Amino acid sequence: MGKKIAVSGIAVLIIIMIGVSIVFFLTDDREGPGIEYTDEEITYHEGDNTKELLKDVTAVDAKDGDVSSSLIIENIIILSDNQKAKIIYAAKDSKNNITKVSRIVNYAADRGTGSRTDDSDIEDEQTDEGPGSQTGENQPGSGDGNNSQAANGSNVQNAGQDSQNDTEQGEDGQEDPEDSLNPGAPKLKLKSAAVTVPVGTELVRRNFVEEITDDKDSQELLWKSIKMDGEFHMNEPGVYHLELYVVDSDGNKSNREKLTLTVQ
Repeated sequence: MGKKIAVSGIAVLIIIMIGVSIVFFLTDDREGPGIEYTDEEITYHEGDNTKELLKDVTAVDAKDGDVSSSLIIENIIILSDNQKAKIIYAAKDSKNNITKVSRIVNYAADRGTGSRTDDSDIEDEQTDEGPGSQTGENQPGSGDGNNSQAANGSNVQNAGQDSQNDTEQGEDGQEDPEDSLNPGAPKLKLKSAAVTVPVGTELVRRNFVEEITDDKDSQELLWKSIKMDGEFHMNEPGVYHLELYVVDSDGNKSNREKLTLTVQ
Protein backbone atom coordinates (compact mmCIF):
# COMPACT_ATOMS: atom_id res chain seq x y z
CA MET A 1 0.00 0.00 0.00
CA GLY A 2 2.82 2.36 0.94
CA LYS A 3 4.61 1.63 -2.34
CA LYS A 4 1.49 2.46 -4.37
CA ILE A 5 1.16 5.78 -2.58
CA ALA A 6 4.85 6.57 -3.22
CA VAL A 7 4.56 5.69 -6.94
CA SER A 8 1.39 7.74 -7.25
CA GLY A 9 3.07 10.69 -5.54
CA ILE A 10 6.04 10.51 -7.92
CA ALA A 11 3.71 10.31 -10.94
CA VAL A 12 1.76 13.36 -9.76
CA LEU A 13 5.03 15.25 -9.19
CA ILE A 14 6.22 14.41 -12.70
CA ILE A 15 2.92 15.55 -14.20
CA ILE A 16 3.13 18.82 -12.28
CA MET A 17 6.71 19.42 -13.46
CA ILE A 18 5.72 18.72 -17.08
CA GLY A 19 2.77 21.09 -16.75
CA VAL A 20 4.97 23.85 -15.34
CA SER A 21 7.48 23.34 -18.15
CA ILE A 22 4.74 23.62 -20.75
CA VAL A 23 3.47 26.83 -19.16
CA PHE A 24 6.97 28.35 -19.16
CA PHE A 25 7.50 27.28 -22.77
CA LEU A 26 4.24 28.77 -23.92
CA THR A 27 4.71 32.04 -22.04
CA ASP A 28 8.43 32.48 -22.75
CA ASP A 29 9.37 35.45 -24.95
CA ARG A 30 10.63 34.00 -28.22
CA GLU A 31 9.49 36.76 -30.53
CA GLY A 32 11.88 39.44 -31.72
CA PRO A 33 11.09 43.15 -31.92
CA GLY A 34 9.27 44.68 -34.86
CA ILE A 35 11.32 46.93 -37.15
CA GLU A 36 9.57 49.76 -38.98
CA TYR A 37 10.67 52.63 -41.22
CA THR A 38 8.90 55.51 -42.91
CA ASP A 39 8.01 55.82 -46.60
CA GLU A 40 10.56 58.60 -47.01
CA GLU A 41 12.69 58.12 -50.12
CA ILE A 42 16.34 58.17 -49.22
CA THR A 43 19.60 57.82 -51.14
CA TYR A 44 22.71 56.03 -49.93
CA HIS A 45 25.88 57.69 -51.22
CA GLU A 46 28.93 55.43 -51.21
CA GLY A 47 31.26 56.55 -48.42
CA ASP A 48 28.57 58.39 -46.42
CA ASN A 49 28.01 57.81 -42.71
CA THR A 50 25.57 54.89 -42.46
CA LYS A 51 23.89 56.48 -39.42
CA GLU A 52 21.81 58.46 -41.91
CA LEU A 53 20.19 55.19 -42.95
CA LEU A 54 18.93 54.68 -39.39
CA LYS A 55 17.35 58.07 -38.77
CA ASP A 56 13.78 57.02 -39.71
CA VAL A 57 13.99 53.40 -38.47
CA THR A 58 12.56 52.19 -35.14
CA ALA A 59 12.43 48.87 -33.32
CA VAL A 60 9.70 48.08 -30.76
CA ASP A 61 9.37 44.87 -28.75
CA ALA A 62 6.06 43.60 -27.34
CA LYS A 63 7.58 43.18 -23.86
CA ASP A 64 10.65 45.43 -23.78
CA GLY A 65 9.09 48.39 -25.57
CA ASP A 66 11.37 50.66 -27.63
CA VAL A 67 14.63 48.86 -28.43
CA SER A 68 15.72 51.16 -31.26
CA SER A 69 19.10 51.53 -29.55
CA SER A 70 19.87 47.94 -30.57
CA LEU A 71 19.34 48.67 -34.28
CA ILE A 72 22.29 48.03 -36.56
CA ILE A 73 22.89 47.88 -40.29
CA GLU A 74 24.00 44.31 -40.85
CA ASN A 75 24.80 44.65 -44.54
CA ILE A 76 24.51 46.92 -47.57
CA ILE A 77 24.15 45.16 -50.91
CA ILE A 78 24.47 47.11 -54.15
CA LEU A 79 21.96 45.74 -56.65
CA SER A 80 22.90 44.79 -60.19
CA ASP A 81 21.43 47.94 -61.77
CA ASN A 82 23.84 50.09 -59.71
CA GLN A 83 20.93 52.44 -59.00
CA LYS A 84 19.49 50.73 -55.91
CA ALA A 85 20.88 49.23 -52.71
CA LYS A 86 19.39 46.75 -50.25
CA ILE A 87 19.87 47.75 -46.62
CA ILE A 88 19.56 44.91 -44.10
CA TYR A 89 18.62 46.07 -40.59
CA ALA A 90 18.80 43.96 -37.41
CA ALA A 91 17.53 44.55 -33.86
CA LYS A 92 17.24 42.44 -30.70
CA ASP A 93 15.36 42.42 -27.40
CA SER A 94 16.51 41.61 -23.85
CA LYS A 95 16.05 37.89 -24.53
CA ASN A 96 18.38 38.15 -27.53
CA ASN A 97 15.56 37.47 -29.97
CA ILE A 98 16.78 38.95 -33.25
CA THR A 99 14.69 40.38 -36.07
CA LYS A 100 16.00 41.31 -39.52
CA VAL A 101 14.29 43.30 -42.26
CA SER A 102 15.51 44.65 -45.60
CA ARG A 103 14.79 47.89 -47.39
CA ILE A 104 15.50 49.07 -50.93
CA VAL A 105 16.90 52.61 -51.23
CA ASN A 106 18.38 54.71 -54.01
CA TYR A 107 22.13 54.36 -54.51
CA ALA A 108 24.75 56.79 -55.81
CA ALA A 109 28.50 56.35 -56.10
CA ASP A 110 30.92 58.61 -54.25
CA ARG A 111 29.70 62.18 -54.73
CA GLY A 112 33.26 63.43 -55.13
CA THR A 113 33.83 61.17 -58.10
CA GLY A 114 33.28 61.87 -61.76
CA SER A 115 32.73 58.68 -63.74
CA ARG A 116 33.20 57.21 -67.18
CA THR A 117 31.95 53.69 -67.63
CA ASP A 118 31.89 53.43 -71.44
CA ASP A 119 35.14 51.64 -72.37
CA SER A 120 34.48 52.13 -76.08
CA ASP A 121 34.73 55.91 -75.68
CA ILE A 122 38.09 55.54 -73.98
CA GLU A 123 39.33 53.25 -76.73
CA ASP A 124 38.19 55.68 -79.44
CA GLU A 125 40.05 58.56 -77.84
CA GLN A 126 43.24 56.52 -77.63
CA THR A 127 42.95 55.48 -81.27
CA ASP A 128 42.28 58.97 -82.66
CA GLU A 129 45.07 60.76 -80.86
CA GLY A 130 48.57 61.04 -82.23
CA PRO A 131 51.72 60.15 -80.31
CA GLY A 132 52.23 63.68 -79.01
CA SER A 133 48.65 64.43 -77.94
CA GLN A 134 47.42 64.80 -74.36
CA THR A 135 43.85 64.27 -73.17
CA GLY A 136 44.03 65.38 -69.53
CA GLU A 137 42.90 61.84 -68.57
CA ASN A 138 45.14 58.81 -68.12
CA GLN A 139 44.65 55.40 -69.60
CA PRO A 140 43.16 52.79 -67.23
CA GLY A 141 45.83 50.68 -65.59
CA SER A 142 48.60 53.25 -66.13
CA GLY A 143 48.70 53.94 -62.38
CA ASP A 144 48.69 57.72 -62.86
CA GLY A 145 44.98 58.57 -63.07
CA ASN A 146 42.72 59.59 -60.24
CA ASN A 147 40.60 56.46 -60.16
CA SER A 148 38.04 55.59 -57.50
CA GLN A 149 35.68 52.68 -57.15
CA ALA A 150 31.94 52.46 -57.58
CA ALA A 151 30.32 50.40 -54.84
CA ASN A 152 29.55 47.59 -57.28
CA GLY A 153 33.28 47.02 -57.57
CA SER A 154 33.80 48.14 -61.15
CA ASN A 155 36.58 50.60 -61.90
CA VAL A 156 35.51 54.23 -62.45
CA GLN A 157 37.88 56.76 -64.01
CA ASN A 158 38.08 60.40 -62.91
CA ALA A 159 39.13 63.47 -64.82
CA GLY A 160 41.11 64.60 -61.77
CA GLN A 161 44.22 66.37 -60.68
CA ASP A 162 47.28 66.73 -62.87
CA SER A 163 49.65 63.79 -62.46
CA GLN A 164 52.65 66.01 -61.68
CA ASN A 165 52.54 64.99 -58.01
CA ASP A 166 52.37 61.26 -58.75
CA THR A 167 55.20 58.95 -57.82
CA GLU A 168 58.26 59.71 -59.92
CA GLN A 169 60.59 57.15 -61.44
CA GLY A 170 64.18 56.94 -60.25
CA GLU A 171 67.17 56.71 -62.53
CA ASP A 172 67.07 52.92 -62.34
CA GLY A 173 63.44 52.87 -63.50
CA GLN A 174 62.09 51.81 -60.09
CA GLU A 175 59.63 53.83 -58.00
CA ASP A 176 60.95 55.52 -54.92
CA PRO A 177 57.69 56.64 -53.20
CA GLU A 178 59.15 58.27 -50.10
CA ASP A 179 61.76 60.33 -51.99
CA SER A 180 59.22 61.55 -54.55
CA LEU A 181 56.72 62.95 -52.01
CA ASN A 182 56.37 66.70 -51.68
CA PRO A 183 57.32 68.02 -48.22
CA GLY A 184 53.67 68.74 -47.41
CA ALA A 185 52.24 65.54 -48.92
CA PRO A 186 50.16 63.21 -46.75
CA LYS A 187 51.36 59.72 -45.87
CA LEU A 188 49.19 56.59 -46.01
CA LYS A 189 49.66 53.19 -44.39
CA LEU A 190 47.59 50.07 -45.17
CA LYS A 191 46.42 47.55 -42.60
CA SER A 192 47.60 44.74 -44.89
CA ALA A 193 48.98 44.36 -48.40
CA ALA A 194 46.56 41.53 -49.18
CA VAL A 195 42.86 41.16 -48.34
CA THR A 196 40.34 38.38 -49.05
CA VAL A 197 36.58 39.15 -49.06
CA PRO A 198 33.42 37.22 -50.06
CA VAL A 199 31.71 37.87 -53.37
CA GLY A 200 29.17 40.69 -53.11
CA THR A 201 30.91 42.50 -50.24
CA GLU A 202 30.61 46.29 -50.30
CA LEU A 203 34.02 47.79 -50.92
CA VAL A 204 34.87 50.68 -48.60
CA ARG A 205 38.33 52.10 -49.22
CA ARG A 206 38.93 53.34 -45.68
CA ASN A 207 38.56 49.78 -44.35
CA PHE A 208 41.92 48.91 -45.93
CA VAL A 209 43.78 51.88 -44.42
CA GLU A 210 45.39 51.85 -40.98
CA GLU A 211 46.38 55.51 -40.75
CA ILE A 212 46.82 58.74 -42.72
CA THR A 213 48.92 61.70 -41.62
CA ASP A 214 49.19 65.21 -43.05
CA ASP A 215 50.67 68.51 -41.91
CA LYS A 216 47.46 70.44 -42.54
CA ASP A 217 44.24 68.54 -43.27
CA SER A 218 42.00 66.99 -40.63
CA GLN A 219 41.61 63.25 -40.29
CA GLU A 220 37.97 63.49 -41.37
CA LEU A 221 38.91 65.21 -44.63
CA LEU A 222 41.78 62.80 -45.31
CA TRP A 223 39.58 59.72 -44.81
CA LYS A 224 37.15 61.10 -47.37
CA SER A 225 39.98 61.77 -49.83
CA ILE A 226 41.25 58.20 -50.22
CA LYS A 227 41.63 57.25 -53.88
CA MET A 228 41.99 53.85 -55.51
CA ASP A 229 43.45 52.86 -58.88
CA GLY A 230 42.85 49.54 -60.60
CA GLU A 231 40.05 47.42 -61.96
CA PHE A 232 38.02 45.15 -59.68
CA HIS A 233 34.59 43.51 -59.58
CA MET A 234 33.12 42.71 -56.16
CA ASN A 235 30.48 40.46 -57.74
CA GLU A 236 33.02 38.38 -59.68
CA PRO A 237 35.59 36.05 -58.03
CA GLY A 238 39.16 36.93 -58.88
CA VAL A 239 42.43 38.48 -57.74
CA TYR A 240 42.69 42.23 -58.32
CA HIS A 241 45.79 44.41 -57.97
CA LEU A 242 45.00 47.91 -56.72
CA GLU A 243 46.80 51.01 -55.50
CA LEU A 244 45.56 53.33 -52.75
CA TYR A 245 46.65 56.89 -52.08
CA VAL A 246 45.36 60.18 -50.64
CA VAL A 247 45.10 63.66 -52.14
CA ASP A 248 45.07 66.53 -49.64
CA SER A 249 43.33 69.90 -50.01
CA ASP A 250 46.46 71.42 -51.60
CA GLY A 251 46.51 68.74 -54.30
CA ASN A 252 49.50 66.90 -52.82
CA LYS A 253 49.37 63.15 -53.37
CA SER A 254 50.58 60.65 -50.81
CA ASN A 255 52.66 57.55 -51.36
CA ARG A 256 50.93 54.80 -53.34
CA GLU A 257 50.38 51.55 -51.47
CA LYS A 258 49.74 48.34 -53.41
CA LEU A 259 46.83 46.12 -52.34
CA THR A 260 46.05 42.62 -53.58
CA LEU A 261 42.29 42.10 -53.30
CA THR A 262 40.98 38.54 -53.57
CA VAL A 263 37.23 38.14 -54.11
CA GLN A 264 35.99 34.60 -53.55
